[in-house]
Amino acid sequence: MSNRRAFCAEGAAEVDFKTGTAKAKAPDATGTVDISVIIPAYNAAKTIARCLDSVLQQQPRIETIVIDDCSTDDTFEICREYQANFDNIRIVRNETNIGQGLSCNKGIELAKGEYLAFVDSDDVISRYMYEDLCLWCAGVGTTFQAVS
Repeated sequence: MSNRRAFCAEGAAEVDFKTGTAKAKAPDATGTVDISVIIPAYNAAKTIARCLDSVLQQQPRIETIVIDDCSTDDTFEICREYQANFDNIRIVRNETNIGQGLSCNKGIELAKGEYLAFVDSDDVISRYMYEDLCLWCAGVGTTFQAVS
């Protein structure tokens, strides 16, 4: 998975286990994507709008990648409506149902951000979640030791 690091929607800190450090880049005005948020979705029509609303209010520069895993409800159509109104959303629809894990892998392949985040389609995240996490990770002298 190249040099990217990952943290999850539950708020765990992003840690580079090779170097034992945590870091985050401040958002810039060049269009650089700091965080790629990957959302695998299957038959999530009842929850996907609430999930996308919470992700789209984040402060760091993010891209949102929704992988629709052949939903049989209106999930894909709801996501297309969001894509029409936001330029940082990409929607991919799998040709066959491949499951959550492989859908996440597809999102990773498409991601442009330095950091990866995963949010389930029925999750709602705090408005300041990624901003707080970036600030915390960028703290002066913050280091972590990975112990196996």
